[in-house]
Amino acid sequence: MDELKIKFSTSRGSSSQHTIYCKRHSVRQPSTKIPNQRTLFTTGWPPYCGRDSIQELFSRLVGQVEGVYLQEGTKAIENEQPQTGGYMIGYIVFKEDEEVSRALSLCSTGSPPLSCCVGDTGLKKWTREYQERYPVESLLEKAAESGVTAYDEWVESEKKRKKHLSEPDEDGWVTVTKKTPIVEKPKRKKKKPQFLMLYAFQQREKQRERIAELRKKFQEDQQKVAAMRANRKFKPF
Repeated sequence: MDELKIKFSTSRGSSSQHTIYCKRHSVRQPSTKIPNQRTLFTTGWPPYCGRDSIQELFSRLVGQVEGVYLQEGTKAIENEQPQTGGYMIGYIVFKEDEEVSRALSLCSTGSPPLSCCVGDTGLKKWTREYQERYPVESLLEKAAESGVTAYDEWVESEKKRKKHLSEPDEDGWVTVTKKTPIVEKPKRKKKKPQFLMLYAFQQREKQRERIAELRKKFQEDQQKVAAMRANRKFKPF
């Protein structure tokens, strides 16, 4: 693989030099996103170097870059901007085939290192990313006010529309709309509290009382039947 020396500089003035190894991308089953003819395969990118910095570097020195894809391994690419903590490999896709050859020509021996600005790093980068997670209070207030204003305008337009429907037209007709009646939900009756029998002897005692009540009722019914037979007035014999 060819060597490409790059000097990375930050917004704080610090700089470091790294060697990037690159070659023309060539696999048996290329993807539509990363074709063989227009892709430069690179490895050795430091973790603080993002895809925007790489795209700016090769767009400035080589030509139009369609996309930059970074990842830690050679597995299938899922995200264009991965969350990584180590050195990465990169696929740089150009618009034309000859731009890959032009990029490889930069890897000549003895050439000065290329300059690449990576922006904020370290604590300054993390502070900026943390601040970007939360919207500015003025912008948030403006968005809330616009939402409330839009809702008020919609309510006012609905009032005007309903008022217009209730007014007679040129022929004296009035548009009548059907209103759905409000149906009240039936009130649920409160269920009497049922106390569960926690012990077996309580259940047996309850069952004995139930059997005794059934026997008593059966005897009373037998006495009523006997009394009705004795008081029967019609006697055919």
